[in-house]
Amino acid sequence: MVQQIDIEINDYSEKLGLSDVERTIKSAVNSFPNLSSEIDKLSIFVFNSKQIQERIDKEKMRFHTGLTFRSEPILDLMYSYRNKNTGLIKVGIEKFMNSSNTRRRFVARHELGPIFLSGLSTEVTLKDVKISTHLVPTIKEHLNWVLEMWKGFKVDSLMMKLFPELTIKCMHENPKQFSTLRNKNKSSRYRTHFERLLASIKLELTCEMELVVLSKAPSSLKKKPWKSIEKLHLEIMECLRGRLFKFSPT
Repeated sequence: MVQQIDIEINDYSEKLGLSDVERTIKSAVNSFPNLSSEIDKLSIFVFNSKQIQERIDKEKMRFHTGLTFRSEPILDLMYSYRNKNTGLIKVGIEKFMNSSNTRRRFVARHELGPIFLSGLSTEVTLKDVKISTHLVPTIKEHLNWVLEMWKGFKVDSLMMKLFPELTIKCMHENPKQFSTLRNKNKSSRYRTHFERLLASIKLELTCEMELVVLSKAPSSLKKKPWKSIEKLHLEIMECLRGRLFKFSPT
């Protein structure tokens, strides 16, 4: 007999859409193999954008769980955490309701990935590494980013293995937008050639990892949608590699 996961929903959003959230996440839990061997409870917290902007979300989650939550990347539809045998998922209700059914289904499964993979620690330390003091904050920021991307890569690989058709469909509906303008704006945040070089390398790593995930698709699914995604990413890679040659230490 398969052990059931206790799912509780804490809705603070005061908006419609709770039934869709519940249905989407329960469907993801039911389709995720052996998740009950990792957790026995899943707590879902639903907030509106104003609550997230004012950090009320973290106050409510801390009150409910007794945990302190670090800042996560800009919330997409959902973001997951794990505390021992309990999984936690935060939902941004407006972005959830404005997303397609494909994206909802994919993101719900994707956020169960880190829980299934035991959280995949991304903590960075620079102990015993000789680095100029003024460079430590910059290097630590970029290393944390690389490790966060490695975590994402492991989860993306898991999604392609478990849900290849849904993964390709979602990637096709939501291609990465690495426009020249966006890259230029992203790099302009940094003052030195060294920082801009690191930023460009990070962008290339992102694209390279997505190409690797694409390569893991079953041959039966490498049709027109898959080929259009691959073509886009190969074009991005060519552009990014051209940019890398422009950055040389001075």
